[in-house]
Order: sequence, then structure tokens, then C-alpha cells
Amino acid sequence: MAVIALLIGGVASYDWNPVSQEQQTAAIQALGDEQVYWSPFGHVYHTHEDCGALNHSDTLTVGTVEQAIAANRTRLCSFCAKRDAITGVVTDDKDVTDYVPEETVEPAA
Repeated sequence: MAVIALLIGGVASYDWNPVSQEQQTAAIQALGDEQVYWSPFGHVYHTHEDCGALNHSDTLTVGTVEQAIAANRTRLCSFCAKRDAITGVVTDDKDVTDYVPEETVEPAA
């Protein structure tokens, strides 16, 4: 029983769509030495510590894109990419078509 559980856990944690070396290089070039953030259990890195996707994280790690990729956070948060107008970098699969940056939100009348 334990062997089956280990096999299922291993298959579930395998990255079936790994990021290529070219994609990693593009991310490093796009963000340079900018600090990025990631949570202990997340799968992406963020360019903003106050990103809404990090609301439930009590602990954040801060580092470079290279360090995030080494920690298996190989994709940029799509909310952060949209907020920073970053293109050409692999992002997570979230639909951000309705995202409106906070600074453009009109206050309620």
C-alpha cells in the first residue's frame, strides 16, 4: 500500500511540461536581478510581494529569477506579468483577461 502511495505521489509531482532552457534564459533577461517572491508550496514566482495570488501565504522566499527557477518555480505569475506588462516569459495558466491593475480602478460613486 505504501509503495502505491509513493508511486502516485511521484507521478503527481512530476512536471509534465518543463520549461526549456531558452524560456528560462528569456525570464532571466526580462527581469534581470529584480527580486522575485515565491511561497513554500506555490509553483510560480511573483514580481510583487503584494500580489493577490500570495494572499494566503504567511511565508515568502525572496530571491532572483535564477534562484526561483532553481527552487522549481519556473513560471511567472500571470497576474504579475500583466501588471508589469511583461511579455515573452512563460507564465502560469490563469486567465487574466479581466485583470485591472489597482491604480486604474475607479472609486465607487
